[in-house]
Amino acid sequence: MFFKKNIILSKNSIIIYFILSISLFVGLIFGEDFGGGGSVIDYKNTFPKIENPIKNMYNYDNKFPLHYLIGSIVYFFFQNQFLYKLFFVLIAILLPLIYFQCLIIKYKNINKDHLFLLSLIILILPGVRTAAIWPNTQLTSIFFFLISIYYFLKWQNEKNKNNNNLYFFLFFMAITVYCREIYALIFLYFYFFLFRHLKFTEFIKLSIILTLFSVPGLLYLYLSPTKSITGMDLFSFEFHNTILINLSILSLYLFPYFVFTLFSKKIKLNLNINLSIFIIILTIFFLGKNFDFNHINGGGIFLKLSLLIFNNNYFFFLTSFMGALMCLILINRNFFNGLLITLIILGISGQYIFMKYFEPMFMLLFFLIINNKNIYDFLKLKKNIIFYFSYFLIYYFGSFVFTIFDLKQLIGAN
Repeated sequence: MFFKKNIILSKNSIIIYFILSISLFVGLIFGEDFGGGGSVIDYKNTFPKIENPIKNMYNYDNKFPLHYLIGSIVYFFFQNQFLYKLFFVLIAILLPLIYFQCLIIKYKNINKDHLFLLSLIILILPGVRTAAIWPNTQLTSIFFFLISIYYFLKWQNEKNKNNNNLYFFLFFMAITVYCREIYALIFLYFYFFLFRHLKFTEFIKLSIILTLFSVPGLLYLYLSPTKSITGMDLFSFEFHNTILINLSILSLYLFPYFVFTLFSKKIKLNLNINLSIFIIILTIFFLGKNFDFNHINGGGIFLKLSLLIFNNNYFFFLTSFMGALMCLILINRNFFNGLLITLIILGISGQYIFMKYFEPMFMLLFFLIINNKNIYDFLKLKKNIIFYFSYFLIYYFGSFVFTIFDLKQLIGAN
């Protein structure tokens, strides 16, 4: 279904895939956790619910139970925690292959070897690796999300639209939301996109199908004692914190693209850059005056570095500024790009905001859903892919150092 024949890849790319796959097995054996520690805690807290899912049907920390039900089926067959975790590591190894097929559909004229190398970055991200080694909702949601995007791209690229692909997209997107509720934000984007691109009768039919898909979730909410499903830790309306943190985190993923944009003479921006910079600086200044986020849990890598190296938030504010400017360049007066990025910046809001909320969700959206010719130009040059790959390799080793030397304690002492 996903894996096309007659695709020739270089030996180097295949070797890198092999090494990264082996590294996941090694990480499983040694209990790797370079994602901040939350995955291990989450695994230990939820594994009893994997062992007895019926008894704990409404005791999943205000989350939909699909991931845990899937996990309980896997564990029922293996009856061994190591084999249970090994199963999800194997699922993680499949992720870049599905991602690669999506990239092929999106970028038909880009060198396939470039795209495969890009897809392998997903196995470097600490959030993905820990979600595989200590199975949680993130891994299952990524898996189903990639499948849903695969069908969406197939539908989008067909001259005579095949609605069967669209229905497959809706089905797997619904499963994604039932695994990790935060993807409902992305579902809103797709729903509006389809409203603008489908005939009215087709959209009504789609809405009816979507309503049927939502029935299990509505029943679960009705029967749940908590009546609360957010997908984030304690949703917060303190958007002065949310916006700054989200922009700072997004700047991490956009920086290599921004460097290319900055130094490429081919880029033409449809915006007044000087006015945009002034407005962003003013916004960051006023939001920063009220910034009071508890940095002990979450906040992103640049907030941690700002406190660790400079013992203040100024570097963090700089990355928020850079994130806002990068997002503006990326949107470039494209309505749907703007809608998607706005949903992410404003919709991901909680008393705790972790990198795992964005990883690898934003990277997948950036390369597979957002439409910007600059991205296409970025992918044409192999040196850009190598730079992007190396950049996230450094990010991974930085997470390794941060965890091994327990630098989080130094931040807490400040």
